[in-house]
Amino acid sequence: MNSKGDFIHHNVVHDDDDRITGQQQQQQQQSKSNVVVDVDDDDDDDGGDEIIETKCCRRILNTTDMEMWLHSEAYRDYLNFIKLLNEFAKGVHNRVFQSRNEIDDVHLKNVIRLLDHLGDLCDRIEPINDDKNQRFGNKAYRIWFDQMLSYIHDELIDIFGHEYGTELAYYLADSFGNKVRIDYGTGHEMCFIIFLMGIYKLILIPNALEKSDGETFSRQIFQSFSHQLLNIFSLIYMPLVRKIQLRYCLEPAGSHGVFSLDDFQFLPFYFGSAQLIDHPTIGTGSFPQANIADQYKDGYIFHSAVHFIHQVKKGPFAEHSNQLWNISGVKDWSKINSGLFKMYCKEYLPKFQIVQHLVFGPRILNHPLFGHVVFMIHPCQTTSLMGQVLSCKHCIYGDKSQSIDHNPQKQSSSSNGGDQQCTYLITWLSSLASYIGLPMSLNYGKI
Repeated sequence: MNSKGDFIHHNVVHDDDDRITGQQQQQQQQSKSNVVVDVDDDDDDDGGDEIIETKCCRRILNTTDMEMWLHSEAYRDYLNFIKLLNEFAKGVHNRVFQSRNEIDDVHLKNVIRLLDHLGDLCDRIEPINDDKNQRFGNKAYRIWFDQMLSYIHDELIDIFGHEYGTELAYYLADSFGNKVRIDYGTGHEMCFIIFLMGIYKLILIPNALEKSDGETFSRQIFQSFSHQLLNIFSLIYMPLVRKIQLRYCLEPAGSHGVFSLDDFQFLPFYFGSAQLIDHPTIGTGSFPQANIADQYKDGYIFHSAVHFIHQVKKGPFAEHSNQLWNISGVKDWSKINSGLFKMYCKEYLPKFQIVQHLVFGPRILNHPLFGHVVFMIHPCQTTSLMGQVLSCKHCIYGDKSQSIDHNPQKQSSSSNGGDQQCTYLITWLSSLASYIGLPMSLNYGKI
């Protein structure tokens, strides 16, 4: 057993992936370059306009696609978003994430109403106890899943409109587990965060821009949005999926076993450790104790997650949750927080089995390297991004040590703005070209 304070990183082979035959893989690869268009003729519209909609689809079809995923704007956008939520969770020692009164946006209130209905649906659909053929997972979950699907699609369209609601439904539907395997894992948790990111990008930020009359956002605006989204994640979503896991006996999707933080979740520990940074009384060494987790479960995301572990697992904590027990030896919450982020980037996001089911749509999770032509600048990253663009930090010609030409004279002219072009600037401009009328072809890559 490892001593407390060690972060252990294990390369884990998950067993929850859908096996794809060679023929299926070839068919899927051929479809990757195709744009799926759904045309709906509205007979009631005198103008005869057609509603054209680019559908969400899977694009990470095999392990060779992983390199493109890890270098895509979609990957960076997702990382930026969880870092944003984490940043505004730091040091929030009050119960702001445990009160519905903190949520004032009408769209988010309607999302809470939707999630509450799914919880009521779970209460109404009883587990099937007399089926001798069900070995793992209760088949009543599939009944709940089907009713959930039919409900959320119409509700999200009512809340966000047809265009956004249809796309958001893809991510929310995949946030509660897999109907066939009757399991749940960190990939499903990730889908819910993407669902929140979609609301943030498509609704909250545009609405705030409209109200601001073009003025610069204050930090308080982003803080308010982040706190409301974290509130939904910790206060509404997490209790709901825990209820579903317990009621229908969902299996962990590719569990890391004793080397995981939790069989089902990861991000509550990441956001929760940020919340506890600089806390005057709650130290890092006591959270494995059941009474401590129970005492603070209603006010702190981290302790709520540990409390759930004590509910579902028996025996010494150091044995069934060895990784968490090791982490409790780290003396500083900020070090735990940064360590968990590194673990997430190393052990979760690069794993094909976790991200293979992600769908990529035209608005929420864009993927230039897979053929989508939309580039979204994260609102909180605009200043730093433009600074990097203007200084050519991401350009291979902006650093002599990174130059691909070893001729000193050419190096000098390149770094001093000679005839070489800034690859990063071209990439940034070309991704916007079709929207602002620039006669440029797409030139993704070489960043």
